[in-house]
Amino acid sequence: MSNKIIALDVETATRYPNSLCQISLILVANPPVSLFTSLIQPPDNEFDDHIIRIHGIHPDMTKDVPTLEQVWPLIKSFLDGANLVAHNASFDRNVISKSLEYYGIEMPKYSWDCTYQATGKKLLEACKEYSVSLDNHHDSAFDALACARLYSELNKSSSTLSYKASNDFSELNKRRLTGDVLKKDLSNANPNSFFYDKKVVFTGVLGAIDRKLAASIVKDMGADIDSNITKRTKYVVCGDGVGPSKMRKIETYNTQGCDIIKLNEQEFVKVLRDEGIQID
Repeated sequence: MSNKIIALDVETATRYPNSLCQISLILVANPPVSLFTSLIQPPDNEFDDHIIRIHGIHPDMTKDVPTLEQVWPLIKSFLDGANLVAHNASFDRNVISKSLEYYGIEMPKYSWDCTYQATGKKLLEACKEYSVSLDNHHDSAFDALACARLYSELNKSSSTLSYKASNDFSELNKRRLTGDVLKKDLSNANPNSFFYDKKVVFTGVLGAIDRKLAASIVKDMGADIDSNITKRTKYVVCGDGVGPSKMRKIETYNTQGCDIIKLNEQEFVKVLRDEGIQID
């Protein structure tokens, strides 16, 4: 295992994962060392207004900066031989992979750690619990620095994080949901939110967001998360590799008068962002 560990964070310009608009790399050390941070011009320099409101990056800021294709050789030189760590690593990995794919560049294989999987908390909450400072949340330089510090704090009490993966998140993201996330709680939810008091089931492998995190976000919106599709199900969030038996079950229930709506991952992420929820 490499001794070089780099904390990484990205921001996107639109709901599409290939719209990388900022990336930062922090060497995990004592103290952490900033290796690289830059705005990136996304495809066609296109931004979604509601995402601009989250991170503050707008087209005028990126119209004259390089594209990922232009700066990738430098970024790759930092990442070569390193183990990477991010908070909700599946999101960051997918953004980089899809953004490289847009330019016809193959994603190298890296080993990833995920501080979200180690803590089960969003970045702000995890930083608060471990007394890690985080200023300017959703600026990738500050988020990557916080992730580096959080990683160091986690490893003070354990030789390894509770979650490790190489280049494949599929096993993690197809695990059955269990525990408190399945307990409906409307006490703090907005009655006008998209999923309020609706039965929601997740199936298949999500690529841009960890399934447990996605379910937790939807639960906070008032959803009643379930692990099985029933006649009471309203939405089924479908990742890759959904079994045909589940699709047949939805069709059968709908022919019996139910109204079960399937959302693919892009549609699901769009719903979250339309509700003002940016995936870390």
